[in-house]
Amino acid sequence: MKSLSQLNAGLLLILCSLGVQVYAGVFVQKTAHIWVYRGYNGACSEGINKIRSAFQDKPLAWDDGIAKSAEGWALTQAINAPRDNMKHSGTQLGENLFYSTFNTDTQFSEAVICATPLWGWYVDRDPYYVALLIQMVHEDVTKFGIGMAVNTNTKTVHFVGQFNPNVHKSPDVWNRLKAKEQYRLSKNDMKSNKGRLDPTCYDDDRKVVPCLSSLNRRNYHDDEERKIEVIQPENSPIVL
Repeated sequence: MKSLSQLNAGLLLILCSLGVQVYAGVFVQKTAHIWVYRGYNGACSEGINKIRSAFQDKPLAWDDGIAKSAEGWALTQAINAPRDNMKHSGTQLGENLFYSTFNTDTQFSEAVICATPLWGWYVDRDPYYVALLIQMVHEDVTKFGIGMAVNTNTKTVHFVGQFNPNVHKSPDVWNRLKAKEQYRLSKNDMKSNKGRLDPTCYDDDRKVVPCLSSLNRRNYHDDEERKIEVIQPENSPIVL
């Protein structure tokens, strides 16, 4: 039975031999079953700013500090799953939460892309509670960050988006913003190759696990060792 690192090496060699450029971030293992992902800057920025463009809004800027805060709460939710599912952190920032489950490699690959929470927040258009979309498209919002954590034991993926500033949300605010919307998007419109993930990998028991981006990235259990290079075509990585 091949090890996870051997499987990763084989996948990377195949991709390289086919001339496929892998714009991947990196999964960082925190405990036996908990992982976080670094490398969402490009994909999340592209997706959310497509949404804002439809509402005639200026692009949001990715903020590494906000992303670090969001990742911290996503990690807390993943560790405490299912107890803390969809529980807010108490931050003064605007905060959107999203979580999903997976049972197959296909479901996992879809669950961990940034388009998945963006789509969930985008289609939630209840006129009496459309806070998630308001927070993304309000013209006063200027910065954001998104963090994600996976619990491979409970098979849950937890996304946290945080936004600066936190804005007022009401049906009146939504009606004003909705009047600015020029067109609707599909989930595919929100998908991006920036920061996309490596192919799904398996551990020795054939359980779906996040793939490491290279064989040199193995030991990230200690916070002091979490300086990592995220392979991004245009954006700087979050370095903690």
